[in-house]
Amino acid sequence: MIFKQFKGLKLENKGPYSKICLELGLDNFGATLDYIQALKYGRNSSKDNYFLVIKEQVGTCGTKHAFLYELIKEQGWSNWDLVLGIYIINCENTPQACEILEETHLFEVPNAHSYLKYKGEIIDATKIGSEKLEFKSTIQQETKIESHQINEFKKKQHQTFLRRWVGDNELGCSLSFQRVWNIREQIIEILSE
Repeated sequence: MIFKQFKGLKLENKGPYSKICLELGLDNFGATLDYIQALKYGRNSSKDNYFLVIKEQVGTCGTKHAFLYELIKEQGWSNWDLVLGIYIINCENTPQACEILEETHLFEVPNAHSYLKYKGEIIDATKIGSEKLEFKSTIQQETKIESHQINEFKKKQHQTFLRRWVGDNELGCSLSFQRVWNIREQIIEILSE
């Protein structure tokens, strides 16, 4: 169990999120975090239905953490936040992106990432290994959000940051905002494989 520190947070049947977890035999939050983290990383058919993480056995950082955050709220636990962080993808923290970054001579690109915070500490259940928090040292900004903000709000915040970043780094002469966005999308596709 990777998230054994949360094994003591027992789930009570208080609504649909805990009900589905208990039906899967997940009776504590540590086991639930491990279960969600082990699911394939990929986009759901809808970002607005967090139950699809369980039904489709796949999810992004947004849908997986929105599901978990709704479960946390349902349980009435305090000291938890859902966070939208903007961090820098580079070869060091995302080796799978290295080939694309080197081909485009970009070397790094901002990415929006959703995760939980418990008493200020990052809890990332995006995929196996994400608990290592390899992105943490490159976080540029963090915003507390609600689950419904993992879609359009997150995209708008990300694009606003990226437009500013492209301008600040004088990439506009060689790489447009749209080109950098497309490079980032290619990286996300690779991470989904």
